[in-house]
Amino acid sequence: MDRAAPEFTQLRLITGLLITFCATSLSDSPPPSSLPPCYLLLAIHAAPVLTGASRSSDDRTNAKTRALTMSVKTSEYVLLFRNTGWHKDFSADEIRENMARFTAWFEQLSREGRFKGGGPLAHAGKILTSKTVVIDGPFAESKEAVAGFFQIHADSLEDAVEIAKGCPGLNYGMTVEVRPTTAEPDEFEIVRQKENLTQRRKG
Repeated sequence: MDRAAPEFTQLRLITGLLITFCATSLSDSPPPSSLPPCYLLLAIHAAPVLTGASRSSDDRTNAKTRALTMSVKTSEYVLLFRNTGWHKDFSADEIRENMARFTAWFEQLSREGRFKGGGPLAHAGKILTSKTVVIDGPFAESKEAVAGFFQIHADSLEDAVEIAKGCPGLNYGMTVEVRPTTAEPDEFEIVRQKENLTQRRKG
């Protein structure tokens, strides 16, 4: 029984037909510098079949491996600046001076090619706890409320932390949360872990 892959069966059929055509259509050998159209057709038809046959199995295996072991090294991080009430114990001039320091830090990151996006957020907004419940928030002058965010380029999480240490707001009550961006939600990795655990228990 012929167990050849369908791709090679197709290749043999194409080759046989084209060789037959060549044998019956050529009376003399072609000059070395030129090939008859039938040989050109053979090359055109055979190449994609051969390459497809050699790659198809590996591609399917590699795709499954990538899906199960996806590990993407990120180079972009988000800095979340918390505490919208940092200014309440400062005078107007002191607030202006501190904001000038923050602006200078932002400009430095931009010149270094670190800054990718972001900016300040309004203190007032809305919070949805369900599709039908919308409340005012976050609360004004809250230490946990996000005052703004930067998206930056860094070589590693440790590098991003070092960049975040330059935030002037750390000197007057703000906190900076450093979070890496990811190619996929962490929940997908949790799903894979749970599936692997289930398989081990079944085995």
